[in-house]
Amino acid sequence: MRILERTISTVFTAVLFFTACGIQSVYAQKPDTTATQRGGRPQTIVIPDSLTETTFSDTTAPVPVPVKKAKYDFRYHSPKKASWMSAALPSLGQFYNRRYWKPPIIYAALGVSIYFLVDNQLKFMEARNSYRARLNIAGFTVAPKYTNLSAEQILADRDFYRTNRDYSIIAIAAVYALNVIDAAVDAHLRTFDVGDDLSMKIRPSFRFNTATAQNGFAPTPGIAWTLKF
Repeated sequence: MRILERTISTVFTAVLFFTACGIQSVYAQKPDTTATQRGGRPQTIVIPDSLTETTFSDTTAPVPVPVKKAKYDFRYHSPKKASWMSAALPSLGQFYNRRYWKPPIIYAALGVSIYFLVDNQLKFMEARNSYRARLNIAGFTVAPKYTNLSAEQILADRDFYRTNRDYSIIAIAAVYALNVIDAAVDAHLRTFDVGDDLSMKIRPSFRFNTATAQNGFAPTPGIAWTLKF
């Protein structure tokens, strides 16, 4: 009898232990009443206690994208500054616009113009002094190249060299002005769109005029010019 009583007591104790553990596990879970079963009845979804402390991040927040810095920002490129720089020193505005191939052209044009200016000025003075010597004006001598020439021939040479000298001065002024204009225009066009959307097409076309008794519906040939921008 004692053995039977001990066996029953052990089994009863084990049942109470496992029952208590099951109740504790159920109360440790948290219900979620947001979902429903079929038919509209509320359904209790049990979430394990190990998931209640999990932190979920908001994936809808915008992710910052690193912005690549432009090689050169033309928003603050000043045409006025480029013009004044080229006016102060030729080709300085072209350096400001980063057109490094233009300064050699500008200085070559200025150098050629200045060379012809100096050369024609020296020849003009030589012819002028020789002409004055032919007129027997004191203090002037005839240059060796004009020894066998008359006063009229020397006068023609003087006028020729004077004209060329004046043209050289005009050329220098033109190069200087074009240098300033180029710097200003180039600075304005730094942000001009030269993409593939710009196109120009020229094609032949025919236009039908109003019918007449002589020509009927004879077409008039022409040229169509299409500009897309």
